Amino acid sequence: MATRISGTTASGRKGNASQAQKDKHSRLLSWFQQEMRRQSHNRYQMALDEDYYDSIQWLPDEAAELKERGQNPTVYNEVKPTIDWLIGTERRNRVDFMVISPDGNPQSEDEAKSKTKLLKYIAEANRLEFERSRSANETFKAGLGWIEVGVSPDPEDEPIFVRSESWRNMLYDSLGTRPDLEDSRYLFRFRIMDLDIAIAFFPDKEDQLRASCVSRDEDHYLEWWNGKPMDEIDSPSAMPGKWAMYDTDSWAKNNRERVLLIEAWYKDPTTETSGLGTSAIDRVRMKMQCTVMTEKHIILDAPSPYKHNKYPFVPMWCYRRAKDNAPYGPIRTIRGPQDSLNKRMSKALFVLSTNQTIAEADAFDARIMTAEQARDELMAPDGFVLLAKGGIEKLKTHRENDVAEGHLRLAQADQATIRSASGITSENLGRDSNVTAGIALKQKAEQGGMLTAEIFDNMLLARQLEGELTLSLIEQFYNEPKIFSIEGERHKREYVRINQKDPVTGHVLNDVTARKAQFIIGEQSWRQSLQQAAFEKVMEMLTQLAPVAPQVVVALLPSVFELSDLPNKQQMLQTIRQATGMQDPDEPPTPQQQQAQQQQQALAARQLEAQMASLDAEIAKSKATGTNLDAKTLETTLKAIYVAMQAAQVVSTVPHVAGAADELLQSAGFVDKKPGMPPSPATPQPGVPPFPGMPDSARPNQHQTAEGAPPQQNEGAPQPPQLANGSMQGIETPRGSDGVIQ
Repeated sequence: MATRISGTTASGRKGNASQAQKDKHSRLLSWFQQEMRRQSHNRYQMALDEDYYDSIQWLPDEAAELKERGQNPTVYNEVKPTIDWLIGTERRNRVDFMVISPDGNPQSEDEAKSKTKLLKYIAEANRLEFERSRSANETFKAGLGWIEVGVSPDPEDEPIFVRSESWRNMLYDSLGTRPDLEDSRYLFRFRIMDLDIAIAFFPDKEDQLRASCVSRDEDHYLEWWNGKPMDEIDSPSAMPGKWAMYDTDSWAKNNRERVLLIEAWYKDPTTETSGLGTSAIDRVRMKMQCTVMTEKHIILDAPSPYKHNKYPFVPMWCYRRAKDNAPYGPIRTIRGPQDSLNKRMSKALFVLSTNQTIAEADAFDARIMTAEQARDELMAPDGFVLLAKGGIEKLKTHRENDVAEGHLRLAQADQATIRSASGITSENLGRDSNVTAGIALKQKAEQGGMLTAEIFDNMLLARQLEGELTLSLIEQFYNEPKIFSIEGERHKREYVRINQKDPVTGHVLNDVTARKAQFIIGEQSWRQSLQQAAFEKVMEMLTQLAPVAPQVVVALLPSVFELSDLPNKQQMLQTIRQATGMQDPDEPPTPQQQQAQQQQQALAARQLEAQMASLDAEIAKSKATGTNLDAKTLETTLKAIYVAMQAAQVVSTVPHVAGAADELLQSAGFVDKKPGMPPSPATPQPGVPPFPGMPDSARPNQHQTAEGAPPQQNEGAPQPPQLANGSMQGIETPRGSDGVIQ
């Protein structure tokens, strides 16, 4: 049953119900019976939806009628592969989660990480993935599944349990509209339990439980298929027919004493005062209550033991009808085409297996073969018919092949309608399609995912609500020191300690009940689909990278294979690491690996020292070369300065040679690098004598002879100075030998 809630009311301990309890029992029982009436029709349809998945698609009267005609109630189940695709998708797209700190405090962050690991441990302890998948199966088939999150009373069990609950045992508030049940007034879980087990749970309520007990003794279970001898069978009619799949009589009978227990979770309004002094206000708060009862008595009545003040059940909706919020699944929309498909195929088989016979009355001779005998022979593939003389002209057979062909075409249309209405395309199911391109196939498959997005989005919401409830129970009940292990990455066990006391200060370290945290669901798929997509992407990248950088590909291989879900992956990784000399990051190095690593480090250190020594030598050589170049540059510069000083001395002594020097420099392409400098005064200007300030006797003659020879100079005029041969020897030229006039 549910979590046993400790404590009962005073009147309950006395065994006599007070008037208030009688009124409460009457109110709760009326809610329960009213919801049972409201939901009975839809619950019947939900059961039929599950039957369609299980290939129970003919009603008993329909199957009986077909058998009377000679037809078999054959089932061509297109529903099952459609639902199986949803079931497989749910198993491959499980999502991860994390717990975060709401305030960003470093200590809170550490506690949030511990809570994340504790949630994973609880999931492992409860086999939670399989429980969720079980509820998801009912969601896909019937339209609604349930997950229960509670605390176990057994001290040997894990305190928190999370498990699936069948929709057949649950009744929700039909007036509530929110998928998280926040606006629902009540929620019922009911189950028929053996009387002795119920008494063991509630020993002080034995009289009330026995008063509500029901029993039957007409059931017979030992039949021929369970070992009963054939000679003890009363009649052949006791055997079930080939198409009988459910014995309603056997389920209606019971020889065990059992009692119906109804577990009611409901909200009662309470008034609370919040604030202090003049700012205090009264508010109405809905307080969660729990009552366990039979159809006659209240067995237990107490407030909810959970601080979260929410229902301990999480609904997993598929679709909800707009008219009354009733749940339904994808099978509901394809039941009509499925019925048509079964009937079309059954009719086509019948038509193709039978003949129509038209004969005159005197075509048969009763002494040889009656008309009934002739009809039976005509229906058989190896039939032998004897007619009266001349009767062959009076008998005609006809097979309606065109009618069968029409039924088959309509059956194909029914198959296409089933696939289009359910949202599961042929590409999703891996069937043949007219689409051959890889990208087009992927796009067609994604279209099926878009059509089923609402289903998986509702399941994601249920996953979020379940995580929030579990986290709340952790923060309420996990207050004792605990050591647990979880499976980390690369399948390595990780051990976590919580609520451990510091031996020095006495403070509790990593206290998971000290602060509240926030549960966050992952937005992307976990493990299989996400890792597979990443593996394919990285392998494609490595294929392009291999021709240009093979060493990078080799270095990345272990990390890439970590993403794969291939069989014997760990053995492959070990082989790759041995071939490449890499070490497993999760395993300590062996002595051989440590020695090889030390040798490699020593070799690398020696290589580094040699490289540094070579670099120092190159630096010294470069410095020496630079010093030599600087000396030569200085020598050349000093020589150029000395020559320039000699030229300046000549110009200052004989100013009239400056113009000729300027012309020579310009012819050689010399450019004065001093910006804004005026033209040299020695440069001839229009209308200005070329040698101003020089006596006419010292100026060169401006006139030429007719033959072009220069005019003769006056005898006694000073001659222009001539540079000596040693003038270009720089500062090493002996003083007085440069020919300069002193």
